[in-house]
Amino acid sequence: MKNREDRHSVHSRKTKAQLIDELTALEESLESLDDSFVLYDSDDKIIFFNNHHKEFFPLDSVGLQHGASFREILEKRAFSGLIEDATGREKAWMTTRIAEHENPGEPVIQRFSGGRIFRLSERKTPSGNLVALRTEITDFVNAETSLQENKNRFRLLAEIGNDWFWQTNEKHQFISYLGYSLIRGLPDEGITGVTRWENASEQDLLDAAKWTEHKALLDAHKPFRNFEFELITDPPEWISVSGDPVFDDDGKFTGHQGTATIITRRKKTEILNERLVTAFDAVEEVVAVLDADERFVFCNKKFLEVNKDVLDSVAPGKTMEDHLRAMVDAGIAPAAPGEEEAWLVQRMERFRNPSAPFETFRKDGTWLQLREQRLSGGGTILLGTDITEMKKTQNALQRSDLRLRDFLDSTTDWLWEMGSDLKYTFVSEQGLAVTHLKPEEVIGRSRNELFSSDAERDSWYRHVEDLKAHRPFRDHRYTWLRGDGKVLYLSTSGRPFFDDDGNFLGYRGTGTDYTDQTMAEGAYKIAMLEAERANRAKSEFLATMSHEFRTPLNAILGFGQLLENEYFGPLGSEKYQEYVHDIQYSGTHMLALVNDVLDISAIEAGKRTFQPETINIDELLASCLRNVEKLAEDKGVSLSLEKAGDLAPFQADRRSMTQIFNNLLSNAVKFTDRGGFVNLGVVSDDKLTITVTDTGIGIPAEKLPMITEPFSQLETNPLLAQEGTGLGLSIVKSLIEALGGELVLESVFGEGTTISVSLPLKS
Repeated sequence: MKNREDRHSVHSRKTKAQLIDELTALEESLESLDDSFVLYDSDDKIIFFNNHHKEFFPLDSVGLQHGASFREILEKRAFSGLIEDATGREKAWMTTRIAEHENPGEPVIQRFSGGRIFRLSERKTPSGNLVALRTEITDFVNAETSLQENKNRFRLLAEIGNDWFWQTNEKHQFISYLGYSLIRGLPDEGITGVTRWENASEQDLLDAAKWTEHKALLDAHKPFRNFEFELITDPPEWISVSGDPVFDDDGKFTGHQGTATIITRRKKTEILNERLVTAFDAVEEVVAVLDADERFVFCNKKFLEVNKDVLDSVAPGKTMEDHLRAMVDAGIAPAAPGEEEAWLVQRMERFRNPSAPFETFRKDGTWLQLREQRLSGGGTILLGTDITEMKKTQNALQRSDLRLRDFLDSTTDWLWEMGSDLKYTFVSEQGLAVTHLKPEEVIGRSRNELFSSDAERDSWYRHVEDLKAHRPFRDHRYTWLRGDGKVLYLSTSGRPFFDDDGNFLGYRGTGTDYTDQTMAEGAYKIAMLEAERANRAKSEFLATMSHEFRTPLNAILGFGQLLENEYFGPLGSEKYQEYVHDIQYSGTHMLALVNDVLDISAIEAGKRTFQPETINIDELLASCLRNVEKLAEDKGVSLSLEKAGDLAPFQADRRSMTQIFNNLLSNAVKFTDRGGFVNLGVVSDDKLTITVTDTGIGIPAEKLPMITEPFSQLETNPLLAQEGTGLGLSIVKSLIEALGGELVLESVFGEGTTISVSLPLKS
């Protein structure tokens, strides 16, 4: 079994050329037989015959034609006088011969005129064909005829018609041979005193089931026919034996006697044929063999799989045209509707005159590459390869190319490639369109020849060094004066590529025109510089004019206070007193607004002065809480202070600290409804963290990012909008950052706000 598997493995790796060679070898083997060999198809028409057949039947001209039917040949022979048994009884002989041919069994002995005798063996193949093997046994029969001393042996020889006679004893050991043909590796008289299985080769004995069945027949004293086995010779010879049991006059079993025939040539032919079939079935190729009449003789498994919808059309005996028409009827042929006949004519013409391989498409999506080749006997071998996956890959590559082309068409970027000499071999259309260059102006020239300039000498030197060293590069930027006078700002990136052995082949990369981007960035920078200059001028102006703004307001407030207190006597009407109060309130409010504007301007202009001093944080925060007690009491808001242990003094600007927490606490009280609370928390570890938490109206999430921007106010409801500039939190944030701290604001609209101030400790 192992050797059989090894042979299968070898055949599964054979190429198409080797398979064709083996098919040719099979034909040559059949030609080398000493016997007449004829192969009929399932319609009883001749597919193949060897040269010995022509030698046995020199006058049988009809039989020498491929495609002739058995009945035509038989009638010709019956009335030719060639066959002695048919003379005078041609019709009866034909009837008997046809029955024997249609239901082949035991070999048939045929006597020809001139005294020639033949043994005819016919056997049907699994595919429906019929093999006829005719062996001349004239000399053998004549020799046996002269041996009249044993009538039983002659009777058996005449009945079985094989090559030599043998006899065994009751222990199944050989005791004699008659008409023994010399086999190399065995003695002239044969091997006596041994059993048949002791004559068999080790390889043949591996088929234990065959030998167990044969021994059972021998032990049961039963006849057997055509038992085939391989002899223990070098090289191995195959024989076929048949035998009957022998009994003495008392009915006692005395052994077996029978005949044997050397079948090595036939067996080798069968083995070769089996190997070819196995090999063809093992390959992934589509294989079919047709005879000279364009009829199928053999199809491998792959061919049957491909044609599973039209299996009947590829049965032995069916023609190629039958198969093609079945494909058309089943709708699996690549024929355009209404053009089936034209396609059939064209396909048959290609089949009858095979040339180069061609591709064909099936409706189920299968692609085949077919190659048809004429055989020496007039037949045709059809070989096909399933290239469906290859076609899918090709289609995927085409779609990928189209996708890449679409990407390129929709962008201003371009592709380029250069060879190992660092000269351009390809530039896409986008690159040519941007630079206004023609292909012949680019291909064959280096980048340095086309684009380098003295103004960018250092950059180009480094770039050329990268190219020479075969290093990848990204975003090499350079300027180039186009033919129409426009200055282009260009960028290129590239990667080297190599072959499988590491040899440098060149570069591939992309190019980008960023001229518009560069111009836009320049305009943006100019605008930003102008805006910064204007903002700085505004801040410097406000900081410089702070005294001029405050002096008139202080004078107004001073005179208003004199009038309100009536230092120089009664004002008269009570209305004057009301007006003076309004003047005092409005002036105070305006001064607060002016102070906020001047504070933020001074901070932005860098003119706010900071005077660090040692601060007792407990006292500072208590003072800030007292400043908002009256406002909290009037609104019905509770105030509380929480701190973690004693707080050490630290260095900071007192005025800024007071301004920060007065602002935060007053804002918290201002935006907290009656019944709510404001809590001031303090934690001191590696830094000082002070939090102001309220249960006020909160800040919507969308306003949180901008609440610390200058002039930003929380106006969720016009009725609730508070007076002011909207600079409070902006001033607080600026002061905290100036002190090296950080402000973090968290709020949930409708629930409250927590503002945390973190300051570095400086003792």
